[in-house]
Amino acid sequence: TFYLSRFISILQVMWSICKKELRQFFGSLTGYIAIIVFLLVNGLVLFMFVVGAELRLPGGARRHLGASGAIGLACVLLPCALGLAIAPFLHSRFAPQGVAFWPFALFMAASLSITAFPVMARILKERGMTESAEGRLALTSAAFDNVFAGFVIALALISSRTDWERFAFTLGGSLVLVGFAIWILRPALARGFERY
Repeated sequence: TFYLSRFISILQVMWSICKKELRQFFGSLTGYIAIIVFLLVNGLVLFMFVVGAELRLPGGARRHLGASGAIGLACVLLPCALGLAIAPFLHSRFAPQGVAFWPFALFMAASLSITAFPVMARILKERGMTESAEGRLALTSAAFDNVFAGFVIALALISSRTDWERFAFTLGGSLVLVGFAIWILRPALARGFERY
């Protein structure tokens, strides 16, 4: 019940922040499909929340960050390089009209390097490997991999538009969010976890 109450509070915060966008997305779907998509998305979010909440890093997270970051980066560099290598051959045939080469190449690089993180987490959980050193390393490395690929996709989206004022606003907002998460949210969560 502890995880469920935390998940419900996270959903309430997400709903209050993204009300308009969620209504637009689910409003475009009709009938049973909307219900199925809603259940699938929330089931995935709940599952990933539970996996993250159960993930324990003996010796602290800092000890594992170096190895996980190095493995995650190594696992993303080869697919990114392959995506950049095949992009010149695919751009003229598959790029939509008006899409420049570099946004297309960055998208190809990111799409080849993203892992199926929830699928891997489910496999590790079913095999009881989320508590093993190998399972923890695989999960944290895949998380680094997906974060890096997310940055590459964001870079592709930003480079496809020429609105630099909006880019600066988005970058500044992202830095504020990261600062808030590191220096305010993280200590508050640590105090909350110590209390419970």
